[in-house]
Amino acid sequence: MRIVVGLCLTIFLVLSLTLYLGKLSTLNNNTILNKYEVCDKFQDLGSKQKCWEDLIEETLGNEGLESAFNLVDYLYTNEPIFASDCHGFTHQLGVKAYQLFSQNQNIKLTSKASYCGFGFYHAFMESLLHATGDLNQARQFCDYVGKQASQNELSRLSCFHGIGHGLLEDVPNPTVKSDAQTIIKRPLEICVQLSKSEVEEYRCTSGVFNVLAIYYQNQKTGLKIQNNDPYLICQNQNKKYPKKACYDQMNSLVLSLAAGNLSLATRFAEKITDDEFADEAIHGIAGAYGQTKVDKINYDDVVKICQNIQPRLTLQCLQGFLLGMLEGGKPGEEYIEGRKFCTSNLLREEEKISCFNDLVWNTSVTNPKKLAEICNGLEQKYKQNCNAN
Repeated sequence: MRIVVGLCLTIFLVLSLTLYLGKLSTLNNNTILNKYEVCDKFQDLGSKQKCWEDLIEETLGNEGLESAFNLVDYLYTNEPIFASDCHGFTHQLGVKAYQLFSQNQNIKLTSKASYCGFGFYHAFMESLLHATGDLNQARQFCDYVGKQASQNELSRLSCFHGIGHGLLEDVPNPTVKSDAQTIIKRPLEICVQLSKSEVEEYRCTSGVFNVLAIYYQNQKTGLKIQNNDPYLICQNQNKKYPKKACYDQMNSLVLSLAAGNLSLATRFAEKITDDEFADEAIHGIAGAYGQTKVDKINYDDVVKICQNIQPRLTLQCLQGFLLGMLEGGKPGEEYIEGRKFCTSNLLREEEKISCFNDLVWNTSVTNPKKLAEICNGLEQKYKQNCNAN
């Protein structure tokens, strides 16, 4: 009996060690691994996060972008605190990658640059524009992204979103007393001039409004929400696509006003009478909620919230949450949690069909190698987008 137990324990330990080493093998650098263990010893959150940032930067410099994202993947899997702010860490990676790029060092793009909501591209373009102000170079880089075999159209458009980010300062000068519309006027004009399509215009201006929403939440800017309406600035936009982008990107501000409570946040969207813009608002709110809470959410609770709001907004609420959780999910395996959400027994049939259609489409663009894995297990009625790919 002891021999059997001992043998089982040995096999368990070998398998566990093999799995552990398998995860670490992608890092391929003993120095990096040793430093990861050093990070693990920090007790206070700030020191641990700074250690992770330094480790990612060092991996980027020594091993390249692919290895840096492998490390991001590993940290996401093994460090829940890292996972909750993965988008922020990929932002930092984008900043450091641009610094190397600006020094004429080769930055080989990887399909993994889409990890954690495309934060890499957002920060890379911010850094480029803050450093150079060269709009032609920014446009050319986004077009270059779109032509790379390792990239996809969502990556190129996320690059345009990053241009919008870069047209505003990260934190505006507190001595500037401009109102919100004055602050965004010129950046919006540049986005319109720079864009060659409606979707480019939408994505670029969405970057501008994304930063504006952050400004509103930063007391140092002095910006105040007028009439307690976070969408009033959106009503004042006279161009269709910047206006739609505004309603979408006020999401973080609305969630902040609702103290992170999705149910309370949806009430802001319900007040919008125009269905087109209300759809944008609820989609953005649910998406931001899904992206930041993906590892902590009971999916059935989200379904109930979306089904209990005004019926005109239910489908967009569910679609927005799915997109957000896909952007914020575990790198390379985002579709797994998406599939769990779409199989919720609380979803009505039309909602489930919509969910799987969106999941399949997103996976076909961001992770096409996993498309068959999703489609093979689906009933025929959920395979509409499987058959289109």
